[in-house]
Amino acid sequence: MENGISFETPQDSFIEVTGELYQMNSILNREATLIINISHIVAVRKDKDKACFYLINGLRIRTQRQYYEVEQTLIGKCNFIGTV
Repeated sequence: MENGISFETPQDSFIEVTGELYQMNSILNREATLIINISHIVAVRKDKDKACFYLINGLRIRTQRQYYEVEQTLIGKCNFIGTV
């Protein structure tokens, strides 16, 4: 395991994300860790302007524009905002 990511098999792989936990626009917990199975979307932020989203089914989003389009569609649908 390296940087919170297991490289064993996709079924066993996960990523740990740290950030703040929100509910109804109120902060529930200033520090929280979310563990995401990478069979779902994984966001890898390289810096403040670039990120890659991966799906195990083969979709790979590489460009800054695509990143922001995906990020915008996720707003309001998640209760967790954090950084990798």
